[in-house]
Amino acid sequence: MGWVVLGIIAAAVIYAIFVYNGLVGLRQRVNQAFADIDVQLKQRHDLIPRSRRCFRDMVWLNAHRRAQDRMLVRQRHAARTVERRRRHDNDALEARANGTRKDRIEIAVEALVVKMRVRVNPGVRHGIAHLTDS
Repeated sequence: MGWVVLGIIAAAVIYAIFVYNGLVGLRQRVNQAFADIDVQLKQRHDLIPRSRRCFRDMVWLNAHRRAQDRMLVRQRHAARTVERRRRHDNDALEARANGTRKDRIEIAVEALVVKMRVRVNPGVRHGIAHLTDS
């Protein structure tokens, strides 16, 4: 019976060793898990200023692009307006040139008056002012 008691005590000691080793292993895993969480939080904390800078640069870039787009739209609109006015003026002159004989005579007189304004000296221009008032 002495050997049986000794065997039961040995089994209990071996069981206690295994339970203790299991508990130590669990404690190590918990400590490692908290260490991993700390590392991740530190990495995220380091990413916040970078993310803020990246966001600020992205906002600036988008604002810059919007300003460029607005400027481009304005320039296109101005170019189209100039082109429309030029076409309208050309169409009006063409319509007048293809118009009746009276319109063609008026165009010729206007062209003559313009030429006279260029060639006549300033003192004589007042004498032809009545031609341009009509």
